[in-house]
Amino acid sequence: MHKKAAFYHYIYKYMDAILASTELAYKFPETEQELNEAAQSFAALSSHGAIKGCVACLDGYLLQIKVPAKVETGNVKAYFSGHYQTSGINVHATCDHQCRFKFSKLSSALTILAQPSLIQKLCNLVMYIKFLHNS
Repeated sequence: MHKKAAFYHYIYKYMDAILASTELAYKFPETEQELNEAAQSFAALSSHGAIKGCVACLDGYLLQIKVPAKVETGNVKAYFSGHYQTSGINVHATCDHQCRFKFSKLSSALTILAQPSLIQKLCNLVMYIKFLHNS
C-alpha cells in the first residue's frame, strides 16, 4: 500500500473506532438533573460563582467551500451565506466545563433553519437556561 493511501486508511480506521465507541459518544445534558449538574460545574469554575445557568459553551464558524455543482446537491443556493457573502458549511459545536465536545452539527446555511426538531431543541434549551437564570 502506498504511504499516502496507508495514512488515510488508518485515519479512517481511527475515526470509525471513535464513532463506534459509546464511551466517547457526544452526550449533551438532557434531563433536568444533567442540566443542573452541568450548570453547577460551570459555576464552580467561575470566580465567585459568577457564571450561573451555563450548561455548555457554543461556538461556530462558516467553513468556506467551493460551490457544489447542481448534480452534487439539490439546492446550491442553500450553501451561500448572506452574512459572509460566500459559500460554505456551518459548523457548530458545544463543549462542557472540561472542554469535552457534547454536540456538533454541520449544515448548509439554510439547512439549519429548515429543521424544526433542531429549532425545537434550541428553544427548549433557551427556556431551560432562562429557568436556571431565574432560580
